[in-house]
Formats: sequence, structure tokens, C-alpha cells
Amino acid sequence: MNYNYSRSNDEFNRAQDLIPEGIKGMHKIIGNGEYPYYFSKGKGAHVWDLDNNRYVDFIMGKGPYILGYCRPEVDEAVIRQVRLGNVFPMGNVLHNELAEILKTKIPTAERVLFYKTGSCATTAAVRIAKEFTGKNMIFSSGYHGWHDWSNLGVNSKEVGHLIDFNYDLNLLESLLHDYIDDTCAVIVTPEDGYFDSIFYKELQRVCKENGILFILDEVKSGFRVALGGFQAKYNLDPDLSVFSKAMSNGYSISAVVGKKAIMELNQRIHTAGTYDTEVIPLAAALTTISILEKENINHKIELIGKKFIKELNQIFTEHEIGIQGLFGGGSFRFWCKNLQMESLFYTEMASKGILFYAYDNSFISAAHNETILGQVLETINDVASKSLSDYKGTNEDFSLDSIQLYRNKKGFLNRYAGPFGRGDYPLEK
Repeated sequence: MNYNYSRSNDEFNRAQDLIPEGIKGMHKIIGNGEYPYYFSKGKGAHVWDLDNNRYVDFIMGKGPYILGYCRPEVDEAVIRQVRLGNVFPMGNVLHNELAEILKTKIPTAERVLFYKTGSCATTAAVRIAKEFTGKNMIFSSGYHGWHDWSNLGVNSKEVGHLIDFNYDLNLLESLLHDYIDDTCAVIVTPEDGYFDSIFYKELQRVCKENGILFILDEVKSGFRVALGGFQAKYNLDPDLSVFSKAMSNGYSISAVVGKKAIMELNQRIHTAGTYDTEVIPLAAALTTISILEKENINHKIELIGKKFIKELNQIFTEHEIGIQGLFGGGSFRFWCKNLQMESLFYTEMASKGILFYAYDNSFISAAHNETILGQVLETINDVASKSLSDYKGTNEDFSLDSIQLYRNKKGFLNRYAGPFGRGDYPLEK
């Protein structure tokens, strides 16, 4: 089975005269004609492209579909609200209902503000933090969106009032020594699977002891790592947090939550947009969170995901292929010893009906059952034994400890031993 992408390619060629890059935010693997560009529908763990090829999808809209595509209960809630309206002159009771749910589930959510995207919400959190502290300098690690303050693509450089400390607490403490008088906050995207709770507890301690705000960007981890987010799983106490993606199973919503004294400062600044009060995504979020809790989805995904990645890694080891998967908090990514092999792997898997998010995190949803994952493992075994046969032996001296990060993938592998002193800090396997 090898898929043909003729209609998808034709549509992409048409887009060249319409949209920059053809597709906004187009990933770098797309453009070689060997990967599907356009999709027509999704259901459960599957999507279909314009050529009617069906795929087991692990991209899941870049993370939002924690329940799978077109979950009936969520869609029914959305359709009911469509018939009632979406944007009103002021508020709607669903704002209060969802805010109450977030306060119940998220440990630090004393107050809640809704936005449309993760980029908008992280920007609002930083603006609120600056208003509260009266200071400007932000220290950051991870991706926080495309807005100017976050300086997307800047690696270990100071630009304006933001410095990326690359998840290196030694560097952070050194920078704080130089900039403490104007330091407002640290904002970090937590990566479940790369560090354990010791790292984040130590990061939180550094913030508290230096009197700066601790902002946790849970756009990706919120409602996926646990119902209360990464902070609930690891018992963290951020001053502000940002949630989005898995909260509403594919409908556009984000939230800033945090301590009352800080959040109330929003009254003095402007962070509102016309569509921040949309009601349809609220209906989706209320239903999604209810299902996550009732069916214990986070726990189920954790169990099936760990088993899947363990068996997947066994396949690569048996075939001596230098690829390894790392799972954490409902998502996983592949680390490859050879970039050419990695590109071949993604395109070969796509041609056989399986989509991974190339060079980034892929996601497991409630719709990825053991039968589907078993079929995926069979295909991976076939690709490893045949399509990647020229790369046999590339696993020599290859381990997660020795992985070199790709450009703009911030320093998950720095060594920091937290309260036990400076030195080697091993990755969790």
C-alpha cells in the first residue's frame, strides 16, 4: 500500500498564488510531494485526505483532539449552542460554568480569563505579570506562541526584554544575578518525560526565593498530562498558568488562570478581543472535561501510550535502527540518529496510512485503542525491516542520553541535579 497524493498536490499548487507558503504554518516536511497536504474529514483516530486516503493520525490537530475527531457528545453540545448563538453583547452563563470547573480542577486557578489561542493567552499572562510587578524582563524556556514578546526562533540570545535560559537552571540563576532589579517573571513550557518533578520544584524555588513570578505555560500539557494539568501532577504552585488545546477537543479556546491578587490587575490593562467571549467553544470544553473525568481518559492514555512506545522501541532495537520514541503525558516524539533516515521514516509511514507529527510531538487520544496501535506497530515493523534497511546498524552508540537536539528545540537534555547539587542529571527512561 502506497498512497497517491495527486489531488492534494494539485490543491497545494493552486494555493501558491493565494496563500504565502501555500498553507499557513506549513511544516518543513511538507513540500516534497510525498506527504499529504489537505484533509477532508476526521473520525476517531483517523483522518482522510483529498485523495480519500485514510490515515491513523497522531498529529491530532497539533494536540487538541484528546478524545479523537468528532466525538459525538462534544459535537452535539456544539450543535445545540450553534442554534442558540455564539457571540453576545456581554457575557453568557457558560463563562461562569467553565470558570467554576477550572477553579475546581486546577489547583492555582483562583481567577480565570478566557482567550482564543495559546499565543493570545501567554501574551496576556506576561502583560498581567508586568503590570503586577512593574518590571519588564522575562526569562523563558519552551515555545509560547508567535507574538513579538516571545521572539520565536531566538536561541540563547537576549532580545528586548526576553532571555531564553534553555531549561538550564544554572544559567537562569546566573542571569537573575545580573537582571534581578528588572526581572518580572519566568515562563516555562513543562515537558513531561524529560525531567521529573525535582527539576520543576527547583525552578519554582528559584522563582520564589528571588521574588519573581512563576508562569507555567500549559497550553500543551493542560488537561492532557492530568485534569488539573502538569501542576496538579507534580504539585506545583505557579502564580499564573495558561491552558488551551486539550480543554475543548478541537474548538478554539484558551485560558489564563492564577492567583487573585495578580489576575485582578487585568482590570487596569487591555487584553480583550471580540471573539474571547465566544460561547460555542465553552460548550465543547464543558463536555470534553466531563468526559475526561468520567472515563478517566488521562490514566487510560498514559497506560496505553507507555505500552505503545515500549513496543515501538523494541522494534527499532531489533532491527538496529537508530530511532527511539520518548513518551510523556499523553504525547511522544521520535529521536533519530540520522536526519535523512528520519525524513524517510515519516514519508514512508504516511504512504502506508500513518501520520506522525514530523520533528515534533505526536499525540495519543482516547480513540487510539489497542487494536489500532497494534496495526500501527505492524506497519512500523514492516517499514523498519524494509524501507529503512539501508540504515541498519545506526543504533550503535545511540541512546536518549546522547541525542543532539534539532535546531530551535530547546535544551531538554541539560544536566541539573536540583537540590542534590550540580552535576549529571539523568533523563527518565
